[in-house]
Amino acid sequence: MKKYLFIFFTVVASLFLQKAAAQTASSESRTNDSVSALLSRVADEIVIYPNPAHDEVNIVYGADAGVKTIAIYNLIGKVVSVFKPIDNSSANLSIDNLPMGIYFVRLVNAQGAVVAARKFTRQ
Repeated sequence: MKKYLFIFFTVVASLFLQKAAAQTASSESRTNDSVSALLSRVADEIVIYPNPAHDEVNIVYGADAGVKTIAIYNLIGKVVSVFKPIDNSSANLSIDNLPMGIYFVRLVNAQGAVVAARKFTRQ
């Protein structure tokens, strides 16, 4: 049973990340090459810790990422929390209200483009 749950969650996580990548690709097609290159570089510089997390999760990103909204999604793609970061290079998100499980964090810039998506576990 655990094996099937693991496979199910792996497939769902893969589909969610593919959807996020497709949205990022779609957004980038509307921008010029230099902006696309910047978004790609910025996405590589995003760190989320601790993982697994208990009460809070920290996200560190470059100031040039232009992150305006941070959203947390559950495995079925439902938004469970939305945060407006105060700092332009990091965020500390309280997740004590979330049940244990696997979640995705999506960072969005002012134009609505997904800068990055990351996975974390709430224990």
